[in-house]
Amino acid sequence: MIRAEFFRFSKFRVTAAYCAKVLFFCVLTLLLPFSVFSLTIDNPKIDIQLDKGKAYSGAITVDNNSDKDVRVKVYAEDFIYVEPFDGSKEFLALGTSSFSLSSWLTISETEFALKPYEHRIVNFVLQPQENIERVHCGVIFFETAIGRTLNDKGEGIDILGRVGSIIFIEPQNLQKKGEFNEITTDLKSFRGIFVNKGNTFLHVQGTYYIINSNEMVEDRGQINELYLLPQDKTKVIVKAPEKISEGKYTMVITFDLEGGEAAVKEIDFSVLPTGELSILAVRD
Repeated sequence: MIRAEFFRFSKFRVTAAYCAKVLFFCVLTLLLPFSVFSLTIDNPKIDIQLDKGKAYSGAITVDNNSDKDVRVKVYAEDFIYVEPFDGSKEFLALGTSSFSLSSWLTISETEFALKPYEHRIVNFVLQPQENIERVHCGVIFFETAIGRTLNDKGEGIDILGRVGSIIFIEPQNLQKKGEFNEITTDLKSFRGIFVNKGNTFLHVQGTYYIINSNEMVEDRGQINELYLLPQDKTKVIVKAPEKISEGKYTMVITFDLEGGEAAVKEIDFSVLPTGELSILAVRD
């Protein structure tokens, strides 16, 4: 069985055990365009705050945009973000992640058929059975066969496609907090570790600017976006300009955590006659 995932808003990770299958699937795309996958959903991301014992009822509309009958399988999985934390995910069996929705999620359908251009509304209920101290997350997948092919043994195997709706259940006492520490430097860049120190998911968008001793802006730029669950951490690299004169400077880095929250770090540094960077001071 070969499975392809269709997300408008995320990336996915395939373990080494599936590499050969994924390579085979990539070859197949020359003959099997993505347009053959006919399912779309109207609610690709659900983000809510809940308390223990309270329930949230939601609905996802699934459309068959093809002129053929399709059979749709519905199921949930856990997920975590993985290195380099650029939105890439690893999907896991439901109940195996420490952030799992687990038994809190009830879905009205497990399998159904759609006629050409027909749609179906799939209802679901979220009802936490314990106090929510930090974010919990999962995904509801809608999967259908998009063809068949032969494996290297000449056996028939299904080619499956799936589209998912990501769910986040947030705690009521939402805490968005990130820290950028362990900052070092090499010849032409600054390196540090960014950690999600809060209790919720962080989508981090970073920017920086460098000012000289005359408080004139020498350079500015953006840092790669990060996607982190609580306690996730990753290396962040900020490159200095290729041409920067000897002298003293300050770099101001701002990590936008969304919702009006931010983490700011200021780095005083000097450029030596050799062109190397030397950190003088670091402060929040």
